[in-house]
Amino acid sequence: MPAPGLERLLPELAALDAKVLSDRLNELNARLKVISDEAAPLRQAIAAHEAELAAVTRRTNLLDSIIKARGDGPPLPAPPQPAQGPPLDQWLDQFLMAEPKSLADHLAAQQARIKALNDELTPMRQKLAAHEAELPRLTAWVNFLDGLLKARNHMPSLPPKPPEPSAQPPPSAPSQAAMAPSNAAAAPQADAKSAATVTFREHVSQLFAAKCIGCHNPDKAKGGLVLETYESAMAGGGSGRVIVPGAPEQSRLFRLVSHVEEPEMPPHESRLDDAKIDLIRRWIAAGAPADGGAAAVGKVSPAAPRVVFEPAIDAVARDPDAPPVPTALPKDTEVTAAHAPPARALALSPAAPLLAIGSEGCVLYYHTDTGERLGVLAFPEGRVEHLTFSSDGTQLIVVGGQPGQAGSVVVFDVERGARLGRFDKLYDAAFAGAVSADGGMIAVGGTNKKVRVFDLFDGARLQEFTAHNDWVFAAAFSPDGLLLATADRAGVLFVWEADTGRTVHNLSGVPAALTGVTFSGDGATLAASAADGVIRMWEMEEGRTLRQWQAHNGAALGLTWSGAMLATCGTDGVVKLWNPDGGPIRSCEGQGDWLYRVVFSGDAKLTAAGGWNGSAFLFETDSGKLIRTVSTAP
Repeated sequence: MPAPGLERLLPELAALDAKVLSDRLNELNARLKVISDEAAPLRQAIAAHEAELAAVTRRTNLLDSIIKARGDGPPLPAPPQPAQGPPLDQWLDQFLMAEPKSLADHLAAQQARIKALNDELTPMRQKLAAHEAELPRLTAWVNFLDGLLKARNHMPSLPPKPPEPSAQPPPSAPSQAAMAPSNAAAAPQADAKSAATVTFREHVSQLFAAKCIGCHNPDKAKGGLVLETYESAMAGGGSGRVIVPGAPEQSRLFRLVSHVEEPEMPPHESRLDDAKIDLIRRWIAAGAPADGGAAAVGKVSPAAPRVVFEPAIDAVARDPDAPPVPTALPKDTEVTAAHAPPARALALSPAAPLLAIGSEGCVLYYHTDTGERLGVLAFPEGRVEHLTFSSDGTQLIVVGGQPGQAGSVVVFDVERGARLGRFDKLYDAAFAGAVSADGGMIAVGGTNKKVRVFDLFDGARLQEFTAHNDWVFAAAFSPDGLLLATADRAGVLFVWEADTGRTVHNLSGVPAALTGVTFSGDGATLAASAADGVIRMWEMEEGRTLRQWQAHNGAALGLTWSGAMLATCGTDGVVKLWNPDGGPIRSCEGQGDWLYRVVFSGDAKLTAAGGWNGSAFLFETDSGKLIRTVSTAP
């Protein structure tokens, strides 16, 4: 016997609009992704904090025992000659010669660090616990709704709802002759006529772009099928044609999206709603026309040129003496976020007191002297992964997108916020971006393991490098624009001739993911940061290793070069300044959280770093003093 209430619930579930269920499933999947994305770095941060806490606690306990054993007596005088005994004797002399106050101060500092670590761990543990408590329920809901949608796809249609009683007399019934079709071809003709307005370019391509291109693009081409253009869709995939013009039921594409054949499309998602499936059916039934002026297909026409650059407006004249800062941008945004997103992307203008930080679907501008927010730049394309100013500071290049779906590079006018151009068709979020010093070229890399170089003026693709076998995390042009360095997650670094594509150096063999690359001012030396915390340098004449040193306790996540100074940052929450020979200059501390990226201002007087906690920190380079903190909160 059914459980109480099921007699009422089952019909209600069956009567629910599939779009309502699908939309709710998409919302739950989005929430599930947010929690999963946040949980991973939280676990890593907690593990790093707990490891440091254990080490500091051991040192504190040992120091406390030493102080108690030593007593309050005055320090011993230094021996006339260094101790020649075993290392332990030398170690004992060092403690006995130390001032009691010095030992007590060090103990207090260690105890303060323990307290700070515990204070930071508490909210992180609470947040992770909340996420882990929410995950099972969300997962159960997602699985249930997904199963329900699949089950509904194989259910017979519900009978139409009976009409409401009416006081008006029913109209007279039409005669059988009026109801009969005039000939057997009438129904198909009517169906073809209704579908005639559905075309690939005006309707179907938009559906494919939203639901299919993530897997069926030229970079991935799952199953050999590319749905980016009309020509590629009609050509089919590795198993042959997937569209039979005029015959939806014989078209494998239609059978896959309607879930009557496996593998179901889109994978790992709910079935497309009925309206979208019917759009595909009507398009194929009409002969799969390319556009409104096309007849049903016979031969496939030549492929149209692929547009990757969309110029928006022309730049306008500006006062050359005025520093390029935003003058007409809104300072608030309608974008909302539960918390300040990590500051993965930031840039300091080379020509103005201006800091740009990537946020949730937007870029935030701050005045570096006052900390005032100067404007918000909308980036609806997705998450901001990389920011770069042009050498004159008049343009900002934003790299990002939706992971697994699409990537974009947008060029903005800094003062007005206008879009000067956009590079699309990247099919996945881009991580790496670099602009040549003359502003003529941009290099973009990401999860497709490719690096593409575009002309920033007309959008032409100049080069495509395909030698990487893993995600490309970083890229940098040499100051003269002749060389391009690209680095990947597998620890492989290539140096190319930017204009010819010739491989100059293959610097493989780094035993950790490479996270950043930068050239020296004369272009003769290349430096790279890595997940093992080591900074490595190579000379560019022959590609020989010059030096390497352990820069961070944990991963080194970013580095930059200015004059005779190198700046690095990492998961230990410290910005460090170095001489080119690896000698330390100073540290900028006090953040206590992962730092993803570090940059210098144009005159190198300021150093900025972006943190996991959603803050960007501004330091005085000469002193290492923290002078300002701003937030990524929209």
